[in-house]
Amino acid sequence: MAYEIWLSYDDGNERIHFPVNPEEFKINTGEGVKTVDIVGLGEILVHKDRAAHRFSFSSFLPWGKFPGINFTYWYNPYTIKSKLQSWKDNGCVCHFVITDCYIWKYVKISKLNWNEKGGDVGTQYFDIELVEHRQPTIRKLEVDNGTAYVSNEDGRYDDRATPDTYTVVHGDCLWSIAQSKLGDGDRWREIYNLNTDIIASDNIIYTGQVLKLPV
Repeated sequence: MAYEIWLSYDDGNERIHFPVNPEEFKINTGEGVKTVDIVGLGEILVHKDRAAHRFSFSSFLPWGKFPGINFTYWYNPYTIKSKLQSWKDNGCVCHFVITDCYIWKYVKISKLNWNEKGGDVGTQYFDIELVEHRQPTIRKLEVDNGTAYVSNEDGRYDDRATPDTYTVVHGDCLWSIAQSKLGDGDRWREIYNLNTDIIASDNIIYTGQVLKLPV
């Protein structure tokens, strides 16, 4: 399975397609419960609101083309480096996507380290950690007949990204849709990967189908 890793900002107007997939990808989901020792009751488990998910991986931005790059085009690794560093320094909330494994999260870059290696001048090696961004919730305190309780209303920020969609018309193919909607017909496979639940392996699409589009 060929994963693709994307990070975008400003509703997709600025985006990075990481050129080389990492050998290892870590997801830290924290703990869903905590243990509490209460005298006379022993150990009990108390559910707590989940921690923000953290995503981390190491990879590199190659100076030149080589077979391991995920796409046919190439751009200067210093351009990507500068953009990533700017998003981190400015605390930008970015949209993080890994295709084929249903990861669509809003995140901030919490850690970003760079280095170069001798004999590979220009290639930028990096370690990155992304922390899930969730809007804080202010819960209301309700009072009923002198009894105070916390409202059950949950105003938490919904971090599930709703992708753009396109309705297929007569004469469409995946390449033409990618060309008209994404500006690059060669990105047709990204559309296919997002819609394998309705597109057959022969890439045939039908009038009226609603396809999800990548960011």
